[in-house]
Amino acid sequence: MVRRLMAFNPSAETRMDIKESLAHPYMKQFVTGDEQTCPAILTVPIDDDIKYTVSDYRDKLYSAVVANRKDKDSRLKYYFSGRGR
Repeated sequence: MVRRLMAFNPSAETRMDIKESLAHPYMKQFVTGDEQTCPAILTVPIDDDIKYTVSDYRDKLYSAVVANRKDKDSRLKYYFSGRGR
């Protein structure tokens, strides 16, 4: 399961999607049937046309998360609107 979830290419046939992973026998004990679904594709709120070091990328991502963590509505709008592109 872990190897299939870690496949680099998300569109590869070998990579599990969320539905497949929740149907896996290992997850059976954790699945209630009331799991929430993601309203859209999650985007990273950092310009991907600029090459950052790992440290800079981590710091920018952390700053964005901290800035948006207090207000749930703003946070969801920020991450699911594509603003970070």
